[in-house]
Formats: sequence, structure tokens, C-alpha cells
Amino acid sequence: MIWILLVVTHLIGLTAYTLLLRKQTSSPSSKLFIAFLMQVGLFVPALLYLPLNMITFSHSFVSWVGLGVGALLLAGYMVFNVMALSKLDASVFTILFNVRIFVVTLLGYVLLGELPTSAQVVGGIVIFGSIVYLYMGKQSHWNTRSTYLGIVTMGWFSMHALLEKYNLRSWSPENYLFFINLLVLLILLFVVLLRRILIVQELKRSWNKSMLLLMIARSLSAYGYVYALMYGSLAVTSYISSMSVVLIVVFGIYILKEHDHRLRKIGAAGIALIGMTIIFLSQLI
Repeated sequence: MIWILLVVTHLIGLTAYTLLLRKQTSSPSSKLFIAFLMQVGLFVPALLYLPLNMITFSHSFVSWVGLGVGALLLAGYMVFNVMALSKLDASVFTILFNVRIFVVTLLGYVLLGELPTSAQVVGGIVIFGSIVYLYMGKQSHWNTRSTYLGIVTMGWFSMHALLEKYNLRSWSPENYLFFINLLVLLILLFVVLLRRILIVQELKRSWNKSMLLLMIARSLSAYGYVYALMYGSLAVTSYISSMSVVLIVVFGIYILKEHDHRLRKIGAAGIALIGMTIIFLSQLI
């Protein structure tokens, strides 16, 4: 029961966060500052671990290095994610982003020697086919630069996800969430200051109800996913998480009014879901 609540919380948070971020990036606010505010929202809940005495500094040097590299990758993903959703429809971005499932499998083989099964390879090809189907025909408004940005975001997150899988072996969920979110917050704050962004001015420009909801949804997504892994398998949790592609495509069309090529978007989402289902079933056998 707890796992179901956590994975549903993650799914709702991920869907809402993607849609709200797409809406927020249409404002004149600094994209970097939006990423920084989202990270503030991610770190604040972790502060509750301090009075509960759930935080410890007694970790090995290798663990700290792994966490530091993971923080750099996550900080980069936060920035790329905001930039990509400022250029692409939420539905298009999430279809591109779901190729990460196959990319993580390939990276796991190349870097960790984890040999993918035949079903995983087939599922990955089907997911890639959803991208080919999405971009068939004349769709010049999804320009090449925007698409490349979406692909870079997906690849960057894939590297982070692979390292996160390694890091969670040596960190408790509470310590991991506290320290990695703190490090990412400091990295993004440093970049904001380095770019000489006027924090007070940008806060007045970007702070609204949507921004608050975005910060909350981002936290629900991240914390729900990490804790869901404690009570359920990685395969099942990841599969349910990937189902957000269908929700985001549908809500993107009917809430954000992304009506262009809606049948093609729905079809691509369906193809991606078939590929993800093949990979999921291969992990249960």
C-alpha cells in the first residue's frame, strides 16, 4: 500500500512538473533562475532530516566523489531540462526523453558490463521507432536545434540515472537526497551569481502560483521515486514512471493546447509505451 501511494505520488508529480515547467518557461524569466528555484524546492524538504537525526557525514571518499559527480550531472540536467522545455512541446519533449530507458541500458552495458537481453534490445528499438514516427512528415516548427537540445537533455539524464543507481548502493535515501540536493543547489547558486543574475529582480518576475506548484510537483516526483524504490522493484517503479509519457502527451494537448500533429503525438506515445512494456516484461521473466 505504501509503495502504491509513493509511485502514484511520483507519477502525479512528474506529470504536473513537466506541464507546469513548460508553462513557466514561456515567461520572460531567466531559464537558469527557474532551474535554481526548482532546486530550492527540492532541497527544502530534505531539511526535515536534520532534526530527525537522519543525516550522517561518515561516508567513504569514493562515495563522496560519486555523489559529487552525480551532483554535477544533476545540475546540468536541471538547466538543460528547463531550456529544452522552453523550446519543445511538453508532449514532444517527453517522447524524446523516454529514449533514456534504452540509453541507460546501453550505458549499463558499456560502463558496467550489464549485458542487455534480446527483449530489452527489441524494446529499445521500438522506443526509438516512436521518435522516427513522431518526426515523419513536414514538421518544421520542431526545428533541429530544439530537437538536439531535447536529445542532449535525455542523454545527460541517462548518465545521471546510471550513476544514481550506483550511488544509492552506498547511501541511505535520506543522506542521498539531502547531500545531492544541497550540492546541486550550491552549484546552481554559483552559476547564477557567476552570470550576474539579479536574484531579487528575477524572483519578483518569476514568482507566482505556477512557480510554487512547480517546486512542489518537482519535489513530489523526486522524493516519491526514491522512496518507492525502497518498497518496490526498480523494474516496476521505472515502468510506472515511464507511463507519464501518455499522461503528458494527453494533458499537453488538452491543457496546454499543443494541438499541432496531435494524432501523431498520441501514436508516438503509444509506440513508446509498447517498447517500454517489452522492456518491463523482460525484467520480470
